[in-house]
Amino acid sequence: MVLVPLIATIRWPPSMERADYVSQFYVAGRLVADGRASDLYPDQFLTARLSTSPVNTLAHELLPGLPPATTVTYLYSPLVAWVFAPLSRLGPAVSMLVWQLISLGALAACVLLVAVVSGQRPSDALWMSLLFFPVFHMLLIGQLGITLGLLPLCAGYYWVIRGKPFLAGLAWSCLMLKPHFAPTALLMVGTLVLRGRPRCLLGCLSGVAVLVALSAYLAPGMSSRWMAAMRFDDVVLSEGRYAYPVHLVTSLPAVALPLLPVHLRHGVLMIGYGLGALIGLHALWRSHQLMRASTSDPMASLPMIFLLGIGVLPVVAPHLLFYDLSILAMAGIVMTAPQWSEPEALRLRWLAWTYVLSTNAYLVLFMFISVRLATPFLLVAVLVFVYTQLLGLARGPLSRTSSPPDGSR
Repeated sequence: MVLVPLIATIRWPPSMERADYVSQFYVAGRLVADGRASDLYPDQFLTARLSTSPVNTLAHELLPGLPPATTVTYLYSPLVAWVFAPLSRLGPAVSMLVWQLISLGALAACVLLVAVVSGQRPSDALWMSLLFFPVFHMLLIGQLGITLGLLPLCAGYYWVIRGKPFLAGLAWSCLMLKPHFAPTALLMVGTLVLRGRPRCLLGCLSGVAVLVALSAYLAPGMSSRWMAAMRFDDVVLSEGRYAYPVHLVTSLPAVALPLLPVHLRHGVLMIGYGLGALIGLHALWRSHQLMRASTSDPMASLPMIFLLGIGVLPVVAPHLLFYDLSILAMAGIVMTAPQWSEPEALRLRWLAWTYVLSTNAYLVLFMFISVRLATPFLLVAVLVFVYTQLLGLARGPLSRTSSPPDGSR
């Protein structure tokens, strides 16, 4: 799993030009490095002719192996483009290889942070994380989720377990750069606030303020364009005139949209947003109840709340894609930790293997058998089922072994 993405980048660079890293992040970084940050987004994103946008034009200039019919768009925060600006000075293949190595380092850091506070041996946790094929997919296409998503999420989890909620909030504020994982952090922040512990929220707000100020300084006037770019994601899902990888959609609010008439999709998507918000509020209420029931040590409930925050993502996040399920690797580490009582450990290990087998079988299906057969309904159903099982486990106070809650064992 570790070597295949690296070998593919070195041996077949033309084919890797279609990967997300090269076609999007590398090109966006080059625009920033060349002093053309204002070209990241068209002035009128939703009505612009995207095939003539500066991002698409530069992508085809830099990447001769990119299919002519491919239209490249950049939908991420302008700060993300600044992150990739130094790497854009390298050749596309070398740049992607360096990013993959950075992502591997970030994955190792995530594993270490979660393992330490879960009482796991880091080597066991590392092997557990590599069992999840979405991690392989994330590395293969050079997505940013490990370094800009999982790393701040796991750092915040480490600090909140260690009793440093303000630092946890600072770390979680970085999820502005990868908002797909933000609901997991928001669930933990909201639960702590409801229990009269606002320091984590203060840290999160402080970090967001710093990022907003940095964005205003580096990319003045571009925040509104980024918001339009984010709305374009909804347009892609609902209007039917843009091609997108339907087989990679792994969220309940969006999984049925391709089967609906085009004129119904926008309304159904908005209903999905509303239902997702209600389900998120229910997860917050359940987490609050769980922490309140843990009278001896309320913070001992944080591992289960962390699992609920991960499990609820496919239910509430409409733009969650298959490679984003790499976050399940962190859930697997927590699920197989020695901190649970024997009945809880048996159920959680079974759920961890359900995650592994379902996601791995789905990747084999769409990569090696048939994309057309890879309709994500069954996978999403499995993910929703696991979430309901986690809710069942969180109905009351959880038992714990003698391990202290900070994982110092």
